Amino acid sequence: KNVTRVLLELGGKNPHIVFPDADLAKAAKSVREGIFTNAGQMCWAGSRAFIHESVYDAFVKDLVAKTRTIKIGPGTDETSEMGPLASKSRQDVVLGFVKDGLEEGATLLCGGKKPSDPRLQKGNFVEPTVFENVNGKMKIGCDEIFGPVLGITKFKTLDEVVAMANETDYGLYGGVWTSNLKVAHELAARLQVGGLAVNEYLVTFPQTPFGGYKDSGIGHENGIRSIEFYTRTKNVSINLS
Repeated sequence: KNVTRVLLELGGKNPHIVFPDADLAKAAKSVREGIFTNAGQMCWAGSRAFIHESVYDAFVKDLVAKTRTIKIGPGTDETSEMGPLASKSRQDVVLGFVKDGLEEGATLLCGGKKPSDPRLQKGNFVEPTVFENVNGKMKIGCDEIFGPVLGITKFKTLDEVVAMANETDYGLYGGVWTSNLKVAHELAARLQVGGLAVNEYLVTFPQTPFGGYKDSGIGHENGIRSIEFYTRTKNVSINLS
């Protein structure tokens, strides 16, 4: 009715892509932080990880070991590394995704349930959860969970991983781990995401645009792009002859 301009950031299903020539220890640490920070309740959470087959077993073993060390607890405890979900309904939704993942054939490597610590029973906690053998047809492989759930997939070739990473309806952010800049530039061109970090994750500043492709939204926050979105352009022509 009013033709209102609306800037929309609508979520993501963001991929990490790890090649064998990357700093694998650093990548595993970043993948862990990218999904379990804020219990995964972030539009830019890296909820998918594609790992090259040649380093898959060792990488996943390291990642799961790192995940198991995460201390769950309330934000009032300074030693807590991951807090609760925002509400009981969110907890139910996340646990529902875990159930879907198991029913659809994914393999649960860790987590997937409420913590057993009696001190946490009154909170909306879900353990840091890692699945493998995830594909883009599964709910946990294509839908935004908005919780501490990571899906891992093995890949062989660059073309294969590009196709899998782009399979989701979202296109907000992504991370690439490689020491080969040619590969990094090719992925930057081919991945359908509004932002991409190479050998790090979630690099954004007040002056840099943040927004996505496809169902991840319309427009960009931050920087000159957001100013242009919320202001109007006027062209004035004056003839003084």
